[in-house]
Amino acid sequence: MIKISGGLVQGRSGRRRTAPGWCSLAFILAVMVAWAWSSVATAAPISVRTTVGQDGVVQGLASSTQAAEEKKEGPPTRLGGESSHAETVAVFGDSLADGLWDGLRAEHKGNGLAFVRLGTVSKGLTRPDWREWIVQGADRVKDSGATRVLILLGANDQQGLRDEERKVHAFMSPSWDAIYVDRALELVRVMTEAGADVEWVGLPVMRDNPMDSGARHIDAVLSSAMSGLGVPWVKSSDLFRSAAGGYDPAPGSQAKLRADDGVHFTGTGYRLLAREVWSRAEAEVPK
Repeated sequence: MIKISGGLVQGRSGRRRTAPGWCSLAFILAVMVAWAWSSVATAAPISVRTTVGQDGVVQGLASSTQAAEEKKEGPPTRLGGESSHAETVAVFGDSLADGLWDGLRAEHKGNGLAFVRLGTVSKGLTRPDWREWIVQGADRVKDSGATRVLILLGANDQQGLRDEERKVHAFMSPSWDAIYVDRALELVRVMTEAGADVEWVGLPVMRDNPMDSGARHIDAVLSSAMSGLGVPWVKSSDLFRSAAGGYDPAPGSQAKLRADDGVHFTGTGYRLLAREVWSRAEAEVPK
């Protein structure tokens, strides 16, 4: 009689010997474990990286394998360089510039133009961090390969500013004008050094008289400075007015074009603003 006990075969003679089936299975398992451990030890470590888009939004994750493939294929083509886009234009400034960027993107979707989003809410040239802001913007322009920059700002600048010595200068005072122009010229300089031609867009009409008066003052100061530099000035203050020349949230249209704050625009309004600004900017560009 033969019986199996503890993985061993016991025959009639009472002698015990190793069961061939169990021995083979143990050997195969040992080989598989050794092979797996060797593969893990020699494999390249896996890393995960995030890809950040030009608008600062995390676009996704990529493994080290994907990164190696990208490196093998070479760096991505710069916009405005050897890309499929006919032209890349950056839009820099405050929240009005951000809305203008969105309108331009919607108006020119699929026609070979690319627009770089550089509008930042609550920014301006009177803020203490104005220099860092414009330098960061110029770096983004250079990285994107943009050949043109549309600048629209000033809605947040109707306030006093501090100079380098922390002295306060009242809005609309001669010293305020001089410092503000110097900062605007510095903005033009860094954008030009980043490889882009600058076009400055004036502020639109505002609903509240004090706000509109301040905007007109900023426009007058900046348009004069840009004229002296030969920088194209794109006027927008004559748009979105009533027949009498005043502020109109829906001029000649049933659609509401201006936001409730009397400063910004609705989505439809930004598209119309973009259409008019682009047409005027194109007319200013030397052919």
